[in-house]
Amino acid sequence: LQIASLNDKISRLTGVGAGASPNDLLDQRDQLIKDLNQYVKATTIAQSDGSINVFIGTGQNLVVGGETFELAAQPSKNDPQRTTVVYMQNNREVYIPEDALDGGLLGGLLAFRTDALDAAQNSLARVGLGLVESFNDMHRAGMDLNGKLGQNLFDFARSNGSSNDAPNM
Repeated sequence: LQIASLNDKISRLTGVGAGASPNDLLDQRDQLIKDLNQYVKATTIAQSDGSINVFIGTGQNLVVGGETFELAAQPSKNDPQRTTVVYMQNNREVYIPEDALDGGLLGGLLAFRTDALDAAQNSLARVGLGLVESFNDMHRAGMDLNGKLGQNLFDFARSNGSSNDAPNM
């Protein structure tokens, strides 16, 4: 929003033809773009009126002249437990693929979640599943005091047969 406001001021001052460049405003805008790049990789395209258009990801507009577009964090359509980044365009949510947001703090966090955290959670779920299966195998092999064969102590539901289904204990 601040970048768009500065774009408006810069284009008005540049359009006046006073001959003076609005250096302070240009410096402020450059600093805001630098700050934005700490969070997400942004690319810019200078316009003839002195304004700068700012894009992220695979070309999603963030600032076009004096107009701004909003980013938001929303539950994923595929997995409501997973938060994803959406781009607001014409009052419509456009989901941005995680791999499209590289660079910056946001890109780093998304890469960590995809490359490290997801793998660690899946590995931990497989360990738990193996433990449950081994324990249940041993429990079923025994009998109680009345001679009744043992049953599973733990139950787990496999929704799709994947290895990341967690046991219900």
